[in-house]
Amino acid sequence: MVRIVFVTIFACALLAAPAFGADKDGGFKFSTDPQIKAARTKTPVRIKLKRGEDGKYTWEITGESTDDVLKADEELKKKLGVK
Repeated sequence: MVRIVFVTIFACALLAAPAFGADKDGGFKFSTDPQIKAARTKTPVRIKLKRGEDGKYTWEITGESTDDVLKADEELKKKLGVK
């Protein structure tokens, strides 16, 4: 009885393998979809703000996009009154 159930499950798995991305050789092939790759969200800009003993601010900005880093730097300069 156990053998019949095992053979039935194994046969169903072999027949269903092409539906799950297996190629003709029985191995799996992996591919990337350009639409999924383009839908990745950007990581946010990270700002480490430090205040010195004299009351002046310094900061470190990191991010993926140069434009985002420069935009964050300009906003900090305006908000903190730094020239």
